[in-house]
Amino acid sequence: MHKLLARQLAHLDLEIVDLLPQLQELLKTVDAAYHQSDHDRHLMEHSLECTSRELVTQNQRLQFELEGRKASEIALRQSEERYQLAVEGSNVGIWDWDIITGEVYFSPAVLKILGRVDYAGFNTTESWLKYVVQEDQQGLRQAIRTHLLGKTSHLEFEYQIRRHNGELRWVVTRGLALRDQSDHAYRLAGSLEDITDRKRAEDQIRFDAIHDTLTGLPNRALLLDRIQHQLENIQRHPHKRFAVLFLDIDRFKLINDSFGHMAGDQLLIEISKRLKACIKGSDTLARLGGDEFVILLEEIAGESGATQVAERLLQDLKQPFVLEGHEIYASSSIGIVLNHDHHHKADDLLRDADTAMYRAKTEGKDCYKVFDSRMHEHAASRLHLEAGLRKAFEAGEFEIYYQPYFGLGRERLAGFEALIRWLHPEKGLQLPGEFLGVAEEIGLIAELDRWALKQVCQQLVEWNSNFPQDEPLRVNINISPRLFDQHDLPVYLGELLQETGLEPSLLQLEITESCLILESNNRAITQLFQLKSLGVQLYLDDFGTGYASLSYLHRLPFDGLKIDRSFISNISNSSRDESFVQVIFDLAESLDLRPIAEGIETLEQLENVRNLANCYGQGFLLARPMSRAAASSFIADYKPGVLTKKAS
Repeated sequence: MHKLLARQLAHLDLEIVDLLPQLQELLKTVDAAYHQSDHDRHLMEHSLECTSRELVTQNQRLQFELEGRKASEIALRQSEERYQLAVEGSNVGIWDWDIITGEVYFSPAVLKILGRVDYAGFNTTESWLKYVVQEDQQGLRQAIRTHLLGKTSHLEFEYQIRRHNGELRWVVTRGLALRDQSDHAYRLAGSLEDITDRKRAEDQIRFDAIHDTLTGLPNRALLLDRIQHQLENIQRHPHKRFAVLFLDIDRFKLINDSFGHMAGDQLLIEISKRLKACIKGSDTLARLGGDEFVILLEEIAGESGATQVAERLLQDLKQPFVLEGHEIYASSSIGIVLNHDHHHKADDLLRDADTAMYRAKTEGKDCYKVFDSRMHEHAASRLHLEAGLRKAFEAGEFEIYYQPYFGLGRERLAGFEALIRWLHPEKGLQLPGEFLGVAEEIGLIAELDRWALKQVCQQLVEWNSNFPQDEPLRVNINISPRLFDQHDLPVYLGELLQETGLEPSLLQLEITESCLILESNNRAITQLFQLKSLGVQLYLDDFGTGYASLSYLHRLPFDGLKIDRSFISNISNSSRDESFVQVIFDLAESLDLRPIAEGIETLEQLENVRNLANCYGQGFLLARPMSRAAASSFIADYKPGVLTKKAS
C-alpha cells in the first residue's frame, strides 16, 4: 500500500518534473503578462490623467468664455440702457426710413417730442412732415433730397414744428443715408432733437447784445444801426425828415445816491415807460447807459414836430414818481438834432444831439435845445475850459472873494460869504457861473471846496486876531453836493479846525436843498448831524426854491437859512412875494433860525426887508464881493451907520 503510494508519488514526481519546464514557461508568460498589464495600466492611467487634465482645461476655458459672454451681455444691456437713458434724457428721438418700402420707424421719444400719444397712422415721412410749420417744410424736403442725391455728407436741418396741442417748438433733424453698390440710397436713419431751450437762449443772447439789460430798450449798437438805416433811406427819399432827441435826467446822481441804486434803477424803468408812452410805435427809444436816453423820431414834420414831442416829454416827466412810498420829482434836459446834408454817420447825429443837450443843461435844465452849428464852437470851448480848469487848479489861479453881510437892526458887520473866483491869465476875473458847473461835471468841485475851506479857516483866524470885536466875524461858505456826499467830509473838516485853531461856531456851512432832496435821505441827515457835532453852524441855502419839505426844518440841525434873491428882488413889486417872505421870517423866528436875506440891490428892497424883520442882509447895495486884501481894509474901516446913510 505504501509502495503503491510511493510508486504513484514517484510517478507523479516524474510528471511534475516533466511539467516543470512548461510550468516555468507558463510562469514566465504569466509574469510577462502581468508586467505588460501593469505597463498598459500605467499607460492607461497616464492617458486618463492627461485626458482629465485636458477636460479640466477645456472646462475652465468654456467656463471663462461663458462668463465672458455673460459679462458682454450685461455690458451690452447696460450700454443699451445708458443709450436709452441718454436718448430719453436728451429729448432725442430715433427714426429709420426704409426708402424702398416707404415705411418709417419712429422711437417713442419722437412721439413725445411731437406730442403724440400713439403710432396710429404715423409711419411715413408725410405723417412726420405734417407737424413741420408751413414755412419750413420746403427747406426740410430740400435738405433730405440733397443728402439722398449724395450732395451732402450728412443730413442736418433746424426747423419749427407745431405739436399736437398747437405749441410751437424748435427741433433739429440729423441723419445719414445707407447706399448700395450703385451708390443709391436705400435707407435713411437719424435723430430728432428738441432744441427749443437752446434756441431761446441764443435768442436771448442776441437780444441782450443789442438791448439794455435794465429796461429792455435798444442799446447804443441797435440805436446807431437804426439811425444809419434812416440816413440811407434819406438818400432814396430826400424829402423825408427825422430827428434824434438826446435826454439826460437832471440830478439823477443825487437821487440815486440818496435812495440807493435799487431805487435809482426802478426810477429809470418808470422813466423809460413814460418816455415810451410819448412816442409812436415806429419810433425808437434807447438807453445809452446811466440816465441817458435817446429817441429816434421817424418821418417828422420838420423842427416843430420834434419840439412838440420834447415839450410833451418834459411835461410828463414833471409828474412825481412814487417809489417806496416817496414822491420823487425828475426833470430832463433834451438836445434835438434834425438830419441835414452834412450828416453821413449815425455817430455824427448822436454827437450833435448830445451837444445840444449839454446846452440845455447849462441854460437851466428842464428844457430842450435844438442843435445849430454854433454849438460845435461851444463844445470845443467847453473842452478847452475843462483842460484850463485842471491846469488853473494846479497853478493856483483861484482866489477867494468875500462879500460882507450885516445885521440890519444894529447895522453891524456880521461876517462874509466866501465866493470862489478864477483869475484867468488871459481873460481876467472869471465868476463862478462861468466855470463851477463844468468843475462839478469833471469832478474838480470837491477839490476846489476843500481848498476853499482851508483858505477860509485860516483867514477867519487871522481876521478875528487882527480885528477883535464884541462879536467875532463869521464866514459862510457853500458846500457843493459832490463834497457833501463824501463820507470823509466831517473827518476832514474836524482835522482842519484843529489844524487852524478856528473856533468851529465861526464857520457857517451853506447846504442847498438839492443835497437833501427829501427828508428820507438818511445818509444826508447823518452827515448833517456829524458836521453839527463838530460845532460848526449849518445854513439852508436858497430856501424856498426847491422841492424839499418844510417839516424837516424843526428836526434837522440847521442854525439859519438864506432867503433866495428871487423873493427879495420882487418884494417891492409883489404883495404876494412880500407875504411869502414875511412867512419865512416868522417861520425862522419860531424855529430859532437866523435868516439872511440875499440880493438886496435897491434902497427900497433894504427898507422892505427891515420893515419885515430884524434879520441879516446881503447884496450889492450893501457891499460887493472883494478880494482878501480889500476885505481886510473893509473890516478895519467899517463904522456902524453906513447902511442908514445909504437908506437916506
